[in-house]
Amino acid sequence: MEFNIGFAQVSQLTGYQLCAIGAFGVVMSTFTRLYGKRPVFVVSILFCLAGTIWCGVAKSFGSLVGARVLQGVGVSVWESIMYSATADLYFVHQRGSRMAFFGLCASGFGNLGPLIAGVVAEHKGWRWCFYILNIFMGVAVIGILLFGWEIMYKREESLYETDTLAMMSVSSSPIPIPFRMRLTYLRPAILKWKASSRRQ
Repeated sequence: MEFNIGFAQVSQLTGYQLCAIGAFGVVMSTFTRLYGKRPVFVVSILFCLAGTIWCGVAKSFGSLVGARVLQGVGVSVWESIMYSATADLYFVHQRGSRMAFFGLCASGFGNLGPLIAGVVAEHKGWRWCFYILNIFMGVAVIGILLFGWEIMYKREESLYETDTLAMMSVSSSPIPIPFRMRLTYLRPAILKWKASSRRQ
């Protein structure tokens, strides 16, 4: 290889990226709760684009590792919050098929990348893998900037919380779990009663 490194070091390029994805996934998920999904999506795709450009022009192995880590920070968003984005877009009874379709595409088409990259690297050189990817990244940046609207709606007080099983002190309540699950169904009525009490 160009940098005179072995197969183990080549494998580390993927390992460092995966470590960045795992480390920053929780951070990016928290940012979406604070600032919304659109700003995080925009920043993440810019990180991906910058990391991919950096990979294509890297002059040393250390520089290439840094570029892969930057890519991992950007990719962490797409690995951590896509299922919650699906929950923002669809009703509960519609989410299953959409999530299954996304999982199929992510796992299925994701395996095509190494196959295509192998052919490109063999005939054009490994840098061309990133040059070609930059084209798709540029299109993705434009698409997200123009059509990536905010999808998260923040409610001051949710009347119908369907994403959690029990909202009434599950860990600390002395009430047995079956009764707590039944009380959860009363939550909308309780919240409506509180709202009417405040108006009075």
